[in-house]
Amino acid sequence: MLDLDTWQARAGADWRWSPDLGVSAPPLFTRDDLHSLPHLGQEFPATGAAWAPREHIASASAELAADQARAALAGGVSELELRIDGCFFDAGPEEAGLCSIPIGDSRDLSTVLAPVDLTTTAVCFDGDALPGLALLLDHARRAGVDQAKLRGELGLDPVDGLDRFEHPAAAQPHWDEAAAVVGWCASNTPRLRALAIHSRWLHEAGAATALEIAYLIAGATEAIRQLGDRGQPFDVVAANLAFRVPVSTELLGQVAKLRALRLLWAKVAAAYLPDGAPLPAVPVVAYSSERSRARRFDLHTNLLRGTLEAVAAAIGGADSLCLTPFDPHPDYQDDDAQLLARHQHAMLREEALFGHVADPAGGSHAVEWL
Repeated sequence: MLDLDTWQARAGADWRWSPDLGVSAPPLFTRDDLHSLPHLGQEFPATGAAWAPREHIASASAELAADQARAALAGGVSELELRIDGCFFDAGPEEAGLCSIPIGDSRDLSTVLAPVDLTTTAVCFDGDALPGLALLLDHARRAGVDQAKLRGELGLDPVDGLDRFEHPAAAQPHWDEAAAVVGWCASNTPRLRALAIHSRWLHEAGAATALEIAYLIAGATEAIRQLGDRGQPFDVVAANLAFRVPVSTELLGQVAKLRALRLLWAKVAAAYLPDGAPLPAVPVVAYSSERSRARRFDLHTNLLRGTLEAVAAAIGGADSLCLTPFDPHPDYQDDDAQLLARHQHAMLREEALFGHVADPAGGSHAVEWL
């Protein structure tokens, strides 16, 4: 029987693999690879519960969006994500429903959310947060729902778009607005998270995983610092924060990415808290990676890609998961494509029991090393 060193010598460099840009991994991991890893022994901040299925609502009209929301809720979805930032109006008629829902006022939003119980279903926004908040509050008033019971995310990313300012001083009104929104939500809608640091644009541009994690942590830290300077304490900012992270089909690397993000956030939070204080839970929302998807040919292979993405998100400890249907084109997407995406959640949660184990990758030689 060959010992490990002899086997690796015979395997040679050609057997090494690259789970991510800039990272070259050995072909086989053993417990010896875990020696001196800095994070071992640190308590992993696992959620202890299965992820929440989230569905992106995009339809050509408010009425069709309401039908999709109704079907999603019947299929076990507990979080709805709406985009109402005007992308629809910039697109041609043939692309209706690809980006957003045509919502002009709160009555249109009331049409979309007619089948939704605002006290049990999280309503999340992807796009301009302030219009979404105003429309949601008006709809809640019309529906007779106490705004303090609203659940969801506004999706305000205070870091995204900072590059458009020529000088840091020019970004001050931007941070002032974010601080005002966080303060208002903390006082009036405590179950509605205002902030979401997302790395989608970086991921889709081909960034390495380490860079993606660094951007998320740096963005959260900058938000804490800037909003703290404006009178918002750490616990208020953390209670209004979420991470939105794409997950691709590279299983081990993506599991390691989500676990590393959780561990690094725990270290950041611990630096702001007294010793022994409980760490605030910041939800990690995982999304299907667009860069790993077929867009034109052999679209049904996206079902396999979506399953790998879902498995990586589940094992990595995502709190919510939004899967893209296998065929995202609005001219061809039908109820069956959405239904299959919902079934992927159900099969992994209820049949494969992926949501019954906290941190299932803990102790894995490969995942811990990555």
